[in-house]
Amino acid sequence: MKFSSKEDIEASIEATFSMLCDFETFERAAMRRGAEVQRTDTKTVPSVGMGWSAAFNMRGKRRQVEIEMVTLDQPNEMAFECRSQGL
Repeated sequence: MKFSSKEDIEASIEATFSMLCDFETFERAAMRRGAEVQRTDTKTVPSVGMGWSAAFNMRGKRRQVEIEMVTLDQPNEMAFECRSQGL
């Protein structure tokens, strides 16, 4: 399954990509909404191999997902691989 989205905004590609690479903010936002999120790597800068383990409730069931960054081409592209049963 592949998801994609496109929307024009009035910001430079570098500034936008930098905001999207602020993974700590996304982690905190998920935790505020009840998800359990753990980093599975020790990288300090965005790079291929970054990973997360997350658990959250969706449609009445607890879901577990493993996420890994598999592509990083700054400031053009990031791709993630997600693994989960039943999702």
